[in-house]
Amino acid sequence: DDPLKFIAVETILEITLLNPQLSYKANSFKCLLQCLLDTSLPLSSLCLVAIVKMLELPMTRQFLIDECFIQSLVSFFMEAHIKTDRLQCVSFILTKLLKTWTGIIAFSQNNFTMLKQLINCLTSDSTNVKNVLIHVFFDIFRIRPLPWIQRLNSLSDDIFTINDAVLITHPVKLGSALRSSPETEISFINHYTAMLLYICIECGLPNKLMEIRETVKDKKLSRKIIILISEVSYLRSNLLQHDLSKDIAPSFE
Repeated sequence: DDPLKFIAVETILEITLLNPQLSYKANSFKCLLQCLLDTSLPLSSLCLVAIVKMLELPMTRQFLIDECFIQSLVSFFMEAHIKTDRLQCVSFILTKLLKTWTGIIAFSQNNFTMLKQLINCLTSDSTNVKNVLIHVFFDIFRIRPLPWIQRLNSLSDDIFTINDAVLITHPVKLGSALRSSPETEISFINHYTAMLLYICIECGLPNKLMEIRETVKDKKLSRKIIILISEVSYLRSNLLQHDLSKDIAPSFE
């Protein structure tokens, strides 16, 4: 690798945060997206942190929207032949975005069109795409973390690795690999999970899950779909008011 690549990306990040208009004119946002998806680059995690920060700031948010950043991420799940490691990297980025206020606001553009498209990707012909997306929803609903993300060590819960690249995430409590329970979770997290759950239900997640459950032939994937449907139903009954959405618990006969 070019030894100047690290310095170049770091400089682009600094310029983008200080002068986003100049960076946008220089087409730097596309460069940052490429670096974000390059898990071999040590700065990929820093790019994610910077992009989340840019979504928070009014003066930089519009440039990311104009660059169709969210659309670019979702489009990976529409590709017919995409490498598993690339898909896993994109899924990590999506889960981190969807678990932040700025991320869900970014997805809310045009009545959550991009989230609806992401959910529609569950009907993809690719079993791999289905499987990765199921794990995305497991993660954002705090049911279980992405299985391909591993802790770097037991003492640091906010440092993970994927494909030998270090990824810095928001700190999580010890034992976070276990299922989060609404009964024991703090109210702020429950409120956010409830909002995210309601949005996904309104965007058609339960219907898509029921649809693919009838057609999927892979037994392991079918089991994951059934578990997700059950967990969504459980969370709905514990986090949402009864009149907000109907019960989606299926009969698995």
